[in-house]
Amino acid sequence: MTLLRTIAAAGLTLAAVAPALAAPQVERLRGTIERVEGDSVTIRTRAGATETVHLASGTRVAQLAPASLDQVKDGSFIGTAAKAGDKPGGPPVALEVLIFPEALRGSGEGHYPWDRLPDGAAGGPVETSMT
Repeated sequence: MTLLRTIAAAGLTLAAVAPALAAPQVERLRGTIERVEGDSVTIRTRAGATETVHLASGTRVAQLAPASLDQVKDGSFIGTAAKAGDKPGGPPVALEVLIFPEALRGSGEGHYPWDRLPDGAAGGPVETSMT
């Protein structure tokens, strides 16, 4: 019985420590790059605030350029950002389509949370996802 209690206590200890060892929370910051200096960038957010972000060695940065849907061809590598439909159970609403260069094919594939966006119809920010 003592061995069982020891194993149970060790399990509780590991369960309590596991959240502290979890990967850091990803926070997306969207805006316009105002300045790049050494290992940091200053970004003007969509809300108008200025944020300085320090970049770790080896950080990769990508930029967006305007495109049109006629640039999407058969076999293009794209990503779509969407939010839940306006009606419960309805289809999702596309927010943007990203056309990636062929060299990025396979990077970032999956379905995961994206930005929180203001939505007047929903009465506040809504969760979005990227596929």
